[in-house]
Amino acid sequence: MCGIAGVLGGGPPEALGRMLEALAPRGPDDEGRFDGPGVSLGMRRLVVIDREGGRQPMADDEGRFRIVYNGEVYNFADLQSGLEGQGVRFRTRSDTEAVLLTLARDGVAGLARLRGMFALALHDARDGSVLLARDRLGKKPLFLLSRGHRLAFASELKAILSLPDFTPRIDPVSLEAYLAFGYVPGERTILEGVRRLPPGGYLRWRPDGIETGTYWRLPDPDPDATADPERIAEILDEAVRLRLVSDVPLGIFLSAGIDSAAILAAARKAHAGTIRTYTIGYADADEAWSETAGAKRTAAIFGAESRVAILSADVEPFIAPLAAALDEPFSDVSALPTWLLAGAARREITVALSGIGGDELFAGYPRHLGARFAGLYGILPRFVRRLLARLPFRESRRKRDLGSWAHRFFSNPDAGFPDRYIGWIEILDAADRAAVRGFPLPPGGAAEALAFHRAAFGNPAQAPVDGALRTDLCAYLPDNLLAFGDRVTMNWGLEMRAPLCDQVLLEAAARLPGRVRTRGWRLKPVLKAALQSRLPGEILHRPKQGFQVPLGPWLDRRRGGWVRRLLDPAALSRAGELDPAGVTRILDEHESGRRNRADAIWGLAILEAWRRIFIERDPEWVQRSRERPKPPELQ
Repeated sequence: MCGIAGVLGGGPPEALGRMLEALAPRGPDDEGRFDGPGVSLGMRRLVVIDREGGRQPMADDEGRFRIVYNGEVYNFADLQSGLEGQGVRFRTRSDTEAVLLTLARDGVAGLARLRGMFALALHDARDGSVLLARDRLGKKPLFLLSRGHRLAFASELKAILSLPDFTPRIDPVSLEAYLAFGYVPGERTILEGVRRLPPGGYLRWRPDGIETGTYWRLPDPDPDATADPERIAEILDEAVRLRLVSDVPLGIFLSAGIDSAAILAAARKAHAGTIRTYTIGYADADEAWSETAGAKRTAAIFGAESRVAILSADVEPFIAPLAAALDEPFSDVSALPTWLLAGAARREITVALSGIGGDELFAGYPRHLGARFAGLYGILPRFVRRLLARLPFRESRRKRDLGSWAHRFFSNPDAGFPDRYIGWIEILDAADRAAVRGFPLPPGGAAEALAFHRAAFGNPAQAPVDGALRTDLCAYLPDNLLAFGDRVTMNWGLEMRAPLCDQVLLEAAARLPGRVRTRGWRLKPVLKAALQSRLPGEILHRPKQGFQVPLGPWLDRRRGGWVRRLLDPAALSRAGELDPAGVTRILDEHESGRRNRADAIWGLAILEAWRRIFIERDPEWVQRSRERPKPPELQ
């Protein structure tokens, strides 16, 4: 596990060194680089497997192929065994060598044999080419800056920002997408000219050109497929067992829900020794927001040691260092507790298993049932749908904000379902974006900002729940949850593994039609059936809580305060990205109690903090961003 970077086709001599310095938090244990004709490759390493044998860049015996690689390929022992059976000799027991020799032998076709999370660069000295590739869900990031035949790549955007000949500018279409969803989806990034290599994609750079392609695509649902809970349980067991392999201390991020409980149950089945779990709780908040009691009970049932970190309501000191750790703006406030929990857990462990992915694979969000209901709602007469859209649903500060859910569901009564679903998951709707937008969009920019989600939905004629699940698997999971999860954990040098995002489990779930994944109008019926014999009823039938933060109540206690100072109209006016009047209107709506705008306010605050650090490079905010706070103590 590490951060990788490279400069291909020439560039400033100091470029790679500056990029590796920017990646140091991802790889605190080691650094390596290779410089050849027109090619410079480097890495920063976090040691997880084979401390001495896994050093990078790593070359094959002939010196033809050389790799830098970020991630973990969990089936490396099987890859090694297969290659040894064909006469290939191994010098180490690291997964890096298994990946190197698999790709040296099979090229792009070998990518399909890798089971795990990875971003890699493979140099072929024979023709001077470099193959870049990324895992199927994009668990590991890879940013690209292309200038003619020159290409720079890195595991984090801040490494691209460190290039001495790069001047960053915010991309207006990407900013519009961020205002809509709270993250930038697809290949775009927040910066003009910088792209991501897409999940399941590859790029081959040669001195005379660049070729791109795809080695994996999410399978379509099979309308005739039925659930096989026993097979799902078997795949889950294998996915967890593979991810327990580590030469360093390992633990589990545990909530009160069934996703992380399923991982703990499978881990206990595979491991008889000590298992530590890590949970976040909240000070100064109603008990309904906290999952600590449920998580402690789950840990006790499986004989695990429970560790709890309590997050204070005073979040102002965290804004600048969190914005820097995120690397790009992300408005999902759950990034904050994940970041601080990772920092607290890093005192004891280097690897953490997480339950990310269960909701997207197995239909765990209330909106998935809403998508199924939308098929019935769509046959209502138009005038009835319009009447429902005008009902005065009252939003609240509670964890379950039913008024907000209803408002989102019944709005846009005349739109087709793909656009209505996009409206459900927006942080700011079109009217709000127009009000807070302080920059001009290019012609067609508003539609372009939503294009990736529309494309991810797939065929608009398919069942609404199928399109909703596909959108979440192609956009929300890889470009939001997995993206910020990687940033905030690796910022502490902690590797996060997500067994529920295992490719075999992912493909098995994706082939099930939405009606099967929401059978009985229930959330996660397939996963619950698979866990029936291993989770007691008190866990299996707990009401869904979700990983949410009491941001609304916290903002209420500090009305005005740091948010007003950060989103100061004069500063916004000088920067030009946000319209001060529109932002002030959202703040006023929240503080007056007319609407719950906590998520929108947080997203705007993170965006402004990120802009001051990386675009404006305000000395005060840069200094604040380097003052990483002490994580909460573990109890």
